[in-house]
Amino acid sequence: MSLEDTYVKKFKEAYEKEFKEKITEKEAGEKFFRLVRLVGTILYGAPSNSRGDHPSGRSSVDESEFNANLKD
Repeated sequence: MSLEDTYVKKFKEAYEKEFKEKITEKEAGEKFFRLVRLVGTILYGAPSNSRGDHPSGRSSVDESEFNANLKD
């Protein structure tokens, strides 16, 4: 069993315990890797940003429209 399989199995067990819903190994793998991508996005920004932009550098996201909406 690979390390990846071990993480998916642990995720499946935690998911079933928390939500009281049985899921297949395939569903557990999909949900687990979606969660990993979400956490990566939260920590490092959208995939179009390079990790060199994080944490202290500017991102490639244009913030002008976002800031304009804050003033409304």
